Amino acid sequence: MSVSKNRKNNNDTVGKQNTHSHKSYLEIANSICQALMVVVALITIIHTTSSWKEDRLSKRAYITFSRPYEKEPVEVVSLNKDKNEVDLKFNLELKNVGFNEAKDLSIGLYVFDRKTLSLLKLTSSYAVNGLPRDQIFDPEFYLLNPANKPAFVLVVHAKYRDPIINKDFENMSFQPYSEIRNGRLSQETGPFVTKEEEATMVNIINNQKNI
Repeated sequence: MSVSKNRKNNNDTVGKQNTHSHKSYLEIANSICQALMVVVALITIIHTTSSWKEDRLSKRAYITFSRPYEKEPVEVVSLNKDKNEVDLKFNLELKNVGFNEAKDLSIGLYVFDRKTLSLLKLTSSYAVNGLPRDQIFDPEFYLLNPANKPAFVLVVHAKYRDPIINKDFENMSFQPYSEIRNGRLSQETGPFVTKEEEATMVNIINNQKNI
């Protein structure tokens, strides 16, 4: 009888241990499943947020520069060699090709000496009402330039804000002109403005903004 009772007690103990071990495995498996579900949920949230941000940026306001229809980008209005002055008219055309409206649109026009890259002239304009989608802004600028330095680089700098995504943007255009011929300015066909030259002019423009 004593041996039978001991065997029964041993069997009960082993059974309890097996049951306990089985519960432990289930708890571990359940914890792992919950952890995996949390990871999957986080990945889904990150992917959704990233897609949402990409979608918002794909609809951002975007300003482009183009040549005005049936107009020279830069016209020689008058040339006074005695005073060493040439009166230039700059015809610009900017278009919002983005989806959102561009607000606080400001245009900076900078004229740099082609050889020394020193700043000769600067002026600016401002689109008070902003620029909606597919709308064009075509300001005109007049500047007096030294007639004995006809070769210059025209830099157009557009700054604007997208109120939908609450972000500021800026675009720049660099166009070198070589000489005045038959009362007209000639655009350079090459060599064009190098990256180093662009960096120099951008640095000068940024310093002007900080004055």
